[in-house]
Amino acid sequence: MSSTKKFDWDSYWQNAPYGKVLAGVGGARLTVPTMFSPDGQQIYLKSFDIAMKVDDVQLLSWAFEEIPQRLKMAIAGIRHSSEEAHLLEIDYMIVWSLLDNLNELPADYEYPELYLEQIWNEIRPNRLTELAISDKKSL
Repeated sequence: MSSTKKFDWDSYWQNAPYGKVLAGVGGARLTVPTMFSPDGQQIYLKSFDIAMKVDDVQLLSWAFEEIPQRLKMAIAGIRHSSEEAHLLEIDYMIVWSLLDNLNELPADYEYPELYLEQIWNEIRPNRLTELAISDKKSL
């Protein structure tokens, strides 16, 4: 077996343009992620396909209220992929953090993971029951 030089993934990730990374995965269905502008003044939210200023409390608050509703629908609609739910969770965590930095979170919002878990627990038991029934019917 020939030895292979260890590749420096961290350096590659820090220096490679995202387009080059996407091109490197061939035909995989990767798209532009949620990201901040280079100056850190704006954020592009993948789940909404919109950009906003990081200090736009009104728009951030709207997204903060809307994401859980969309997440519930995404969880309920999971068949084979949880990609949409994953993207919504990422955006929720980022918006939560931005509102926290601006001291604009609703009262008593301490741990964003707790609210995400509550959403999953609210939807998941019903969804798993539906899938189990569907699987039995297909047998």
